[in-house]
Amino acid sequence: MKRAIRATFFILFIIALFYTVPVFLNNTLWTKVPVNIAVEDIVVKLCILVLPCLAYIYIYRSVINIKECFKFNNISLIQIVILVLIGFLIQPFAMLISSITSILFENKVIDYMNAYEGIPFWLTLVSMAVMPALMEEAMMRGIVLYESRDLGIKIAAILNGILFGIIHRNFSQFFYAFVFGIIFVYIVKITNSLYSTMIIHFIINATQVVIMKIFTTQKIIISSEITNISLLQKISGIGFIAIICIICLPIISYLFKKLVYISENKKRLNNQIV
Repeated sequence: MKRAIRATFFILFIIALFYTVPVFLNNTLWTKVPVNIAVEDIVVKLCILVLPCLAYIYIYRSVINIKECFKFNNISLIQIVILVLIGFLIQPFAMLISSITSILFENKVIDYMNAYEGIPFWLTLVSMAVMPALMEEAMMRGIVLYESRDLGIKIAAILNGILFGIIHRNFSQFFYAFVFGIIFVYIVKITNSLYSTMIIHFIINATQVVIMKIFTTQKIIISSEITNISLLQKISGIGFIAIICIICLPIISYLFKKLVYISENKKRLNNQIV
């Protein structure tokens, strides 16, 4: 429990940095070295996620097993294929949750994505897909999950989901981040590898980047289009997305069962070799 509380306060500290570091950089570094929003975002993530995580590991190095904490264990090609498919197929569920919450809360993500208009695709991909997949997974499904493992998988997963939702810092993302945070914990548990959720996380974010680039290439201002949608249209859209989710659900269930089967066989084989 003590370690879980420590990890929770660590995440709260990270959240505080999200509100202070960008302001500090805006008033200091960026006034002297003007850069685009993608570079700003990359530097901010390095300052807020990488440096504190390294400091945390260093401070508690005597009680943290690095290998067990980060679980950089190899996964097979078939596992990668399954994880990529899961990454695509769970996105309608994020859309469904996001669509429902957009009725009650302002979707700030759209305005954030519009700010990337004109930024090179590769740089946007690094900023919005590669770095979150690596850094957030190392922090949430690495450090936080490791520190809360004594709580049991169910409570650890719920705690991870809550904290994962909180670090997104807005209601429009909190709820689906909460759900995905729980799912990601179980995926790491199944595969015994942090690479698994890094892959899924990247697929989800990269898909959003591609869609965003399609919109901006077509000169569509997403926020204005969303604002003009009536409540009835939103409800109709939610119904359509719900149907897609129902179609995807049995496929995802099959893929999860397959992932469990392959992972268990892999563990059994490794135990026999040992």
